Amino acid sequence: MRRSRDNYIFWDTLNRMSMQCPSCGSTDVSLIGRLPSSNQFAGRTLTYLLPGGNLYCCNECFLCFRWPRLEEKMTRELYRKGIADHWSYSLDKRKDWQIILDWIRRNCRKGTILDIGCFDGGFLESLAKGWQRYGIETNEEAAEKARRKGIQIIAEDLGKIGSLPMKFDITVAIDVVEHVEDPFSLLKSMSEITRPGGVIIISSGNSMALPWRFMGSKYWYCSYPEHISFINERWCLNAAEKLGLVLHKIQKFSRKSGFIAKGMDLIANVIYKTSPAIIGMLRMKGIGNIDIKKHEEMKTFPPTWLTAKDHMVVIFGKKM
Repeated sequence: MRRSRDNYIFWDTLNRMSMQCPSCGSTDVSLIGRLPSSNQFAGRTLTYLLPGGNLYCCNECFLCFRWPRLEEKMTRELYRKGIADHWSYSLDKRKDWQIILDWIRRNCRKGTILDIGCFDGGFLESLAKGWQRYGIETNEEAAEKARRKGIQIIAEDLGKIGSLPMKFDITVAIDVVEHVEDPFSLLKSMSEITRPGGVIIISSGNSMALPWRFMGSKYWYCSYPEHISFINERWCLNAAEKLGLVLHKIQKFSRKSGFIAKGMDLIANVIYKTSPAIIGMLRMKGIGNIDIKKHEEMKTFPPTWLTAKDHMVVIFGKKM
């Protein structure tokens, strides 16, 4: 990476402090390994590489996290320039939406629901009629699409969650946890705006999944630079205990299914784990969906593993 680019996007003063967990502050952290550089962010291919940093795990709160991280100013700019439809999905493509909607239908009466990071409102639009639907979304174009679907956008900044004047029966954060610096603070804020007896639901990657533990810092999900925090089952149990929440359900799921697809994912990742040069050689010959013409370093970027059960829906209950 060019020095001028380093000066613009690299680490701020906080990132140069002694190593500690960005959530609980513990210095009892373990290095998992080096994360790859990337020219991808929020669906957009950049003209320069973003440094990967390292993957660590906190031995106190069990959060896994990227460190160092890009400075906040650069991160905001990259999100602002992201592709507007990058997180736009339909219900049939989202297993987590299906799990959440099924649980809500079976266990909750209609009321108020807040989707934090609702994007274009796809999830809320899938709810049965009768719910009062609210959203928080930073992307202006996506927020406008959500409004056209009848969703009330009540904030644009996730940092304002704790100051919202109203409380909700259900608060949801789908594919948000991995983007925030401190998932515990996010969960705490969600609990504070949830009514007693209400429900808090999150969906994210599970860093305790067997394929993830096998690959370590070479795992595809932690390689994308916008992903900076990674929770797991132990983190959820620990967070629930600290916040006085009831852990109703943890359901693991994969993004994709199919016997052949599972076999291909396994083979690609085992080859990458044992000999990443082979993956690089194949990409140099044009095989795969990663363009390495401008940045040859991307030839050894991890292959995906979409058939792995490496994601989870976690449903917490707030006590009466």
